[in-house]
Amino acid sequence: MWLVLRGDTWKSAAAAGLVIAAAFFSKQTASIIGVGLGVVLLIVNWRRGLVYGAAAAAALAAAVGLLVKSSDGWFWTYIFKLHQSHGYRLGVIRAVVVPDTLKHLWPVLAGRNLRPLHPVTCGTPARRPASLPRRRTGGTIDP
Repeated sequence: MWLVLRGDTWKSAAAAGLVIAAAFFSKQTASIIGVGLGVVLLIVNWRRGLVYGAAAAAALAAAVGLLVKSSDGWFWTYIFKLHQSHGYRLGVIRAVVVPDTLKHLWPVLAGRNLRPLHPVTCGTPARRPASLPRRRTGGTIDP
């Protein structure tokens, strides 16, 4: 994501495509993030979006093709067919996944809501919201 957000050349877009292709081999659901990044990049800078998509597609096609060929088709069976053959249990997601995620996610959500009160993240570090008191440092008062 850093390469997509901070990079401004076609090389950074190509590198981001290669990284997201590599991420697919650690967790296949990374492709969802990869597609999202590609769509956003196409909207923001269509040339970089095309380079990103081409690099990711070429790397994925080459690597998947090589793995399928070298495993006599078992890679495809294991990654796609077996993965999609299990049932989808919405009740488990509602009863276990959502509450457990919220139990561990609440500090992030709370910090996100408090962010506008922090003087450094308000856009300009010199401006401090009127609701925050000034602090004394070494005989002077910070603005």
